[in-house]
Amino acid sequence: MKTDVLLSEASFFKRSTQYSMKMMEWVDANYHHKCVLERLAAVLYLSPSHISHLFHHETGGTLSEYLTTRRMHEASKLLKSTSLPIQEISKQIGYNSASYFTRVFKRHKGITPFHYRQAKP
Repeated sequence: MKTDVLLSEASFFKRSTQYSMKMMEWVDANYHHKCVLERLAAVLYLSPSHISHLFHHETGGTLSEYLTTRRMHEASKLLKSTSLPIQEISKQIGYNSASYFTRVFKRHKGITPFHYRQAKP
């Protein structure tokens, strides 16, 4: 009986690792969409709360944090390598509002997108 429980727990962890990896890969490819959590849940045939729980359990972070980090990474690249307006960059990475994007960027990077772009080497 105890062996069955251990095998079941091992199976859960293997499965959650698999889901977390799939989630990260999917977010990396689809970060620019809106409603990422809902879309991801539909792709994995799981509820949004369940995928959030699996992701947090496996990685120790939240799916929202991962998504924001991915979006900020892409925004940083676009700010340094293009002259696209900040409004356009915010749309390309999945934000409706440039002002919201600016607040998130500043909270994440400690500097506004405008000043980040000005500081590029």
